[in-house]
Amino acid sequence: MSDGETLTIEQHADGGFAVGGRTVRLASGAIQIGTAAGELQPSFSEPVDDPMVLGRLPGMRRRAVAVAAGLRIHRELFLSDDRQTAALRITLRNESDAPVCLGETRLVHVDRQDDFIVGEAGIDAWSVLRYPFHKSDIPCCYRPTVVDKDFTDAVFSCMNAVPGKGVLYNTVNVDSRSVASGPLMIVGHRSRQDVPRLMLAVTDIRNHYIQQILATNQERTAFADLRIVCDFLGVQLDPGAETETHWLLITTGTHESGLVEQYARMIGDMHRLPPPRKPSPTVYCTWYFYTFLVSEAYVLEELEAIRARRVPLDVFQIDDGWMDTYGTYEPHPVKFPHGMAWLAERIQAAGMVPGIWAAPFVIDAASPVVRQYPEMFQKDAAGNRIIFETDRACYVLDPTAPGAEAYLQSLCVKLKGWGFRYFKFDWLRAIYELPHAVLHNPAVNRLGGYHHAMRVIREALGPEVFILACGGLSDPGALNLVDGQRTSKDVRGIWNGPEGVPKSGAVIQLKQNLLRNYVNRFYHTDPDATQIRIRKTRFSEAETKCVGVYQSEGHYTDEEARTICTHQFLCGGMVTISERFPELQDERLALLRHISPAITPPARILDYDAPGCPTLFLTEIHPACRALGDYRLLTLGNWEDEPVTRRVTLAGLPGTPVAWASRVAVFEFHTQQFLGCVAPGDPLEVELPPHAVRVLRIVAWDGRLPVVLGTDLHLTGGAAEIAELTIECGSVRGRIETRWPYPVTLTVGFPDGAGGCTAATCQVPVGGGAFAVAAPGTAHA
Repeated sequence: MSDGETLTIEQHADGGFAVGGRTVRLASGAIQIGTAAGELQPSFSEPVDDPMVLGRLPGMRRRAVAVAAGLRIHRELFLSDDRQTAALRITLRNESDAPVCLGETRLVHVDRQDDFIVGEAGIDAWSVLRYPFHKSDIPCCYRPTVVDKDFTDAVFSCMNAVPGKGVLYNTVNVDSRSVASGPLMIVGHRSRQDVPRLMLAVTDIRNHYIQQILATNQERTAFADLRIVCDFLGVQLDPGAETETHWLLITTGTHESGLVEQYARMIGDMHRLPPPRKPSPTVYCTWYFYTFLVSEAYVLEELEAIRARRVPLDVFQIDDGWMDTYGTYEPHPVKFPHGMAWLAERIQAAGMVPGIWAAPFVIDAASPVVRQYPEMFQKDAAGNRIIFETDRACYVLDPTAPGAEAYLQSLCVKLKGWGFRYFKFDWLRAIYELPHAVLHNPAVNRLGGYHHAMRVIREALGPEVFILACGGLSDPGALNLVDGQRTSKDVRGIWNGPEGVPKSGAVIQLKQNLLRNYVNRFYHTDPDATQIRIRKTRFSEAETKCVGVYQSEGHYTDEEARTICTHQFLCGGMVTISERFPELQDERLALLRHISPAITPPARILDYDAPGCPTLFLTEIHPACRALGDYRLLTLGNWEDEPVTRRVTLAGLPGTPVAWASRVAVFEFHTQQFLGCVAPGDPLEVELPPHAVRVLRIVAWDGRLPVVLGTDLHLTGGAAEIAELTIECGSVRGRIETRWPYPVTLTVGFPDGAGGCTAATCQVPVGGGAFAVAAPGTAHA
């Protein structure tokens, strides 16, 4: 399963353990169980071995038992049969006559550098890939002993942020000597590719938070400690009840991308998750142009423009601003005079799935719902209702309180009854984020409450609708409960954030979305809207600024707009769009044909440790038209303010899973340039303007038969639009199918008789149809 090292595993009576390989070592001290009465350090019995399968991974489990303060503690250590994956889990059962409140359980504690070795080296040689919980926090690859931009990304936090303004309400603690990762952390030698990386990853977040805290000494010159802590958030374990930590996976691999993919496969296998169906939906969202100004009139204008301009969308989603209050969710009587059922019918008649926004866990304190369901709100220890700040004071749903399930069910039944089948549920973090909240049922903690509430929603709406989670737990969370997951902060139509708000720029969004693209194994990722319009002034005098800019404005250059679209393609999930189609410039509208339909898998990141944000991405293309054959796309990015020349050799790319053909033909999509035929060891030079991307379509070249080099329609260069293809010695014939109203230029490479390749083109008219391309100098086929 892994391309890493052979591991050995030892266990100690105090719950400690040691996992080692040729170049890695992780030796942990005693397990510590946190309860309200104090910390427990159990002593375990002699272990018993038995076979088990973890996900689809067969191996041997070593079980041991301890009893302390009325808790029966089962420790399980797993080692796969191929000895490349180890895992650890603790189960806690209350065998006393009184409830026990659980706090932090420390699974791992290492306080000596000699007990934590990766790549035969210590912390000063490491780079660490860390993933946080919250969508507006920033996954990144950082160096623990160096304070630079990546380190500031690693210590950035949006906890307790006002919705839509997370980049303003944050903590960037550059004085910190510790960085916390969430469910996934990968440690590697930053300058040696010949030694494996070590992955530490947790398989769920239903029962507890997980923090993997890596710290240096005060001088940032040496290792201080590693703590891996499962926080049960004070959950009450009643007599006879039990809970467990989720499995902590420990494995190695030669590249971060392979380990991230292995983690995603493992989660999918353990939770029996079918991969999301492709294509992912292409969704229009009103928010990132109209914000709170959305109205029935504007929606009808958009529907007419979408029809007139023949924009092939799957979903039309009405965002925040349509309703009277957070809570009652009745249509605003002035802005939506015909009601939402009437409008859903119009969207359906336009050929799209009707979608709607709601924040089911956040209720306006002034809403009539408060009087209708007075007991369903989260409270603090003193019995006061918890306040969640939006643009107004709101209360937070307690899913275990009386009335909460009835409220959620009635809301879902109403929205679905109006005809909506796509639901964007926002501000979901409110239900689990506030640490001073005390739930009505103490046997359920805030994370369990979140998953319970999402289950109530799913059961009320049914399996056939699409649920997009925004602001909820991910990486992984709500598994088998949602269809889509937002993976980034809110988008702004500007490359660099306003002065004083450095974490609001486009590169942060690219980084968040691209590093999280692996969760497409669990659900469709939503990278947030394209916002590629050109608009230098706000749409309405009534619009107010959000994080320093007007949401309706659009300031991207042509290259930046191409980059924003291409990054959605690389994410491998949903395509989301938020424009005013009655006025969107033709050249910007045309960019959308490059990314929809969303048929491709997420791109593999090849340079996680690139400063600021990864810049190299590999996408495997397996066309439905099998005559095209499988091929690859290599995408290069330049996030700097100056042009760069990238010099790459295919054979030298890190993290590439499959060998290249002996010769390949290379075609660049955005410039429509044929770059020639090269061997994998030959250098390729690519010019990249500031903030630009280039997408290289790379296909095997044997010099005998022609090959399709690319098209100018979809970034795949043919996989989305070539429905039929016949390749013969001197000609290529086939058929184009597309819903986009654009002609399609097809470029074909023909043998030149000297081992090289000559490019020839043809154009297929609007609407698609048959094409034929003959070798240069011959009659058309």
